Amino acid sequence: MNLGEPGCVPFYDTESYALGMREQRDCRPIVNRMLDFATSTPSVRTIILSVRGPMHTSGENFGEAAPGAAPELLSWGGAQQNSSQVEILAAAFRNTVRRLS
Repeated sequence: MNLGEPGCVPFYDTESYALGMREQRDCRPIVNRMLDFATSTPSVRTIILSVRGPMHTSGENFGEAAPGAAPELLSWGGAQQNSSQVEILAAAFRNTVRRLS
């Protein structure tokens, strides 16, 4: 089974958005429901999380970016204030793995 939402990172309580687009999309409820479904389904024994980390940590995509494309940013409520995107990605990942375990 493949669960995912385009443009959303597969981490609990984590928002992924393009600069200036935060109000237009909220990945958190969608991704949280998918992860909760996976953990509450007895036949699911393995969960693979896939994320395009370079987009969030260095602003680079795979291949050439579209002209004028804004970088993707992450927001996670558990991150310390003034955390870098690398720190937010790592902390949100750790939180999700801890919850899935």
